[in-house]
Amino acid sequence: MMHRRGSMLVAVLIVTVLGALTGTTMLYLARAERAGLAVSVDGVQSRALAWSAIQVVAAELERHRDDLLSGRELDLASSWTLWDDGSSRGVARLLPRRGEPITAEDGKLDLNHADLEMLGALEAVGPDLAQEIVTRRDQTPFTSVEELLSLPSVTPGMLYGNDDDGAIDGLAGVDVPPTLIDLLTVYSFEPNVQAGLGDEGAAHRGDRRINLNQPWSDDLHRPLARRYNEDVADAVKNLMSSGVTFASDAAIVSTLTRFQVEPEEWREALDVLTTEPEPYRHGRIDLNTAPAEVLACLPHISMTEADAIVAARRLLSDDDRMTPVWIVTEGIVTAEQFGDLIDHITFRSLQWRFRVEAGIERQDAMEIGGARSGDLDQLELEDAVVFDVVVDLASPRPRIAYLREVTMLPLAGEIMASTDSESDGGAWDGEDPFADDIVIASTEADDLSDFMTLSDWERETWSREDEDLRTDWSREDWSRDEWSREDWSREDWSLESERTAGRAPRRPVIEDSNTDSRIGRWTTGRRAAETGEKGNQP
Repeated sequence: MMHRRGSMLVAVLIVTVLGALTGTTMLYLARAERAGLAVSVDGVQSRALAWSAIQVVAAELERHRDDLLSGRELDLASSWTLWDDGSSRGVARLLPRRGEPITAEDGKLDLNHADLEMLGALEAVGPDLAQEIVTRRDQTPFTSVEELLSLPSVTPGMLYGNDDDGAIDGLAGVDVPPTLIDLLTVYSFEPNVQAGLGDEGAAHRGDRRINLNQPWSDDLHRPLARRYNEDVADAVKNLMSSGVTFASDAAIVSTLTRFQVEPEEWREALDVLTTEPEPYRHGRIDLNTAPAEVLACLPHISMTEADAIVAARRLLSDDDRMTPVWIVTEGIVTAEQFGDLIDHITFRSLQWRFRVEAGIERQDAMEIGGARSGDLDQLELEDAVVFDVVVDLASPRPRIAYLREVTMLPLAGEIMASTDSESDGGAWDGEDPFADDIVIASTEADDLSDFMTLSDWERETWSREDEDLRTDWSREDWSRDEWSREDWSREDWSLESERTAGRAPRRPVIEDSNTDSRIGRWTTGRRAAETGEKGNQP
């Protein structure tokens, strides 16, 4: 009997212990689930902050668009408090790269348009890689600079840079040599419109330039007479009747030189006239923003002249910045050399790249020494997310040309560096470890879940909040792919009209083209390859 009672006591004890363990386990799982849900909510909140910050920057760039069309310098705030409830606040800030919080894409070499010699002259590229780039783009144009990682000789370190431990940096300091991401782009398209130089130029600001690369006709006479007068139109007619043709902008400079027009008088002519029929001029390097390493790739420009350009542009007046002719009037190049340069250069950039970080500062971190910290650039943020963004202002409505989350880029770099150090050769196999994250953007940005890596719950939450995050940019504004053809038929075409269509043939041509050949679709590179979508074709 005593033995039976003892057995029962042990059994009860075992059941009690198992029950306690089960209860504890369930409590632990519930807390873990709650913590995981909190992390998901915070992640969605941080992404919402990031998207709001991107819209803030895009709106600020839009506000400065007239200044950018005139080649003026850009001055933006670099940090924002997007909400503050007293116990926490949402903070977004631009992360500087090489000392600059935002950089001009037109100050870089365009992978799809720079010639072999210019690419090879770039020290970070060299002749061999330049040939690889040209061979690849002849087969398929690049839709992002990150696609360079598909080339066997390109490593993530070459693209982003490495820190002292050899891991991918991505946030290079001022004194660090520029990497491929600092020097190359695929987003270089200048609107082929007038800046408004000349006595009556302001009235024609934003009008499409007059294309001389066509036979003489009334369609050419009318805009010339309207912009200047009948005498100028007749003079151009006589020139073209005598056999003078304008196959390139260099021909315009040559004609001005032949008639002994002084360089100071070239400004208006080069602002009004063009030899390209397309609404956007691709691949031109912005003299006012390009680093010396890029400028030195241009014809007749050594590193000495490149440094001189960088030094001189800091002292230019606003009027001088509105034309590339200043490199002649400042004595940096000759008029003859300028003729070889004119088809490669511009004076403005309408595409800008930045890296934005967004996160939350909690109450326990909001006070330092009893006072709130006002330096948003120095805060430690919780649940921070980081995005690389390119905003395109070539048309009046801002366009997100590129958007990619790079929050885990430093960690991925550390893992790759560690893996390489433990392997025999550490050779790069050409695969892009971030390929799934690459996103090419277009005018359509209605469904943000298309480009984010989110759970189904996060996507649903983001979708519900999407309309609130759009500020005053309506869905209709973002989604219109085509505008009416009538807008493009006007002889004094302005930037208030744009239309998406296929890529037009390059010169020589006869009549103006209405083709928007800018890069952009909200389609990942891998998905485009699997589905056969064109991806970068508007």
